[in-house]
Amino acid sequence: MLFYMERVPERKDMHQKEFLAEIGKRWAGMSEEDKFPYVKRFQDLKETYAKELEAWEKRMIKEGRSDLVRTASQPVLAEEEVTKGRHR
Repeated sequence: MLFYMERVPERKDMHQKEFLAEIGKRWAGMSEEDKFPYVKRFQDLKETYAKELEAWEKRMIKEGRSDLVRTASQPVLAEEEVTKGRHR
């Protein structure tokens, strides 16, 4: 996507389908060395996003808004808490 976004100004009057095909050919023709800066930047952005998302989710849980948090990120109750809750 980063490679594509840098080339959008080159599109001019080209149809989107043609433009994407051209960008795909260029990407496929690049060496791993030429692709590396794009791949590295993507990995860095992905890592930053994951950290920011985790911090946001923790803040939402702390503020009592766990309904906004992905299910997999919600805290799991300890087995003893679940058991206590069933016996009340």
